Amino acid sequence: MLFKYSVYAENCFKNRLSYVLSKNFGVSEKDYLNINNYISSTYNYGLYKKLRITLSNIENIINSKQTDNPTKFYKNVHNHIPSWILFKNVNFSDCIDLFSFLSKNLKLDVIKFYFDTSIIKEDDSIRLFKNMLTIIRKFRNKIAHNHKFLTYKVPLKYALSQKNLIKINPYQLMRKRDLNKKKTIGQNDIFSFILSLSIIVNNHMLNHNMLSEILLLFQSESNILYKKIDVSKLYIKFSNLPEDFLERISKIDFWSLIQNQIRK
Repeated sequence: MLFKYSVYAENCFKNRLSYVLSKNFGVSEKDYLNINNYISSTYNYGLYKKLRITLSNIENIINSKQTDNPTKFYKNVHNHIPSWILFKNVNFSDCIDLFSFLSKNLKLDVIKFYFDTSIIKEDDSIRLFKNMLTIIRKFRNKIAHNHKFLTYKVPLKYALSQKNLIKINPYQLMRKRDLNKKKTIGQNDIFSFILSLSIIVNNHMLNHNMLSEILLLFQSESNILYKKIDVSKLYIKFSNLPEDFLERISKIDFWSLIQNQIRK
């Protein structure tokens, strides 16, 4: 269920990244993949090498005979391949890495599409955003390979800052009472995955569908499987979600949010 929303999140991020690259570097792959747009004297050799690998991975998609559409079509018919076309065939991880090598100002230009970067320190905004992308990617890989993901936790180096996250969580899914030093709710667990999706998907209708499906799933499990046991509470405790997680979802006024989004 959450897998499809991770794809929506990936596509939204790639489109935003493409927009920023095109606006600043141009629509031709020769321009937006020019290493001089990303490297500076502050980078060390290790980072330089990683950048070369990232750009090489992306360029290999253009040069490969195995590349699928739409990149294949543009390569054969047009004299350039816009980033929003090419990125449809580029790995999520390579796009995240490419984002990492942008200047701070361009990173913030990408991020401000998702949340107000003025309410969090710039470096913290960048760290939080990249970690959200990484959490989405890692959880999706777990789901895709049929691994256990309810109790999965990403490495702590990718953990989300609760104090910063609560400032931007659009549906109030995280509450102040979650900020407990003895708890890690929303840092690197499945709750962090759901929170990251709700921000990166960046669409009230899709988020309404996602959270409604989660709510219905828990309710159906409780009503159908065990009438004497509230299975939803067991799942919530097992996966380290907030105890009142389902109640939080049910109180979101998506209709008003969707109407406001349409008016804009």
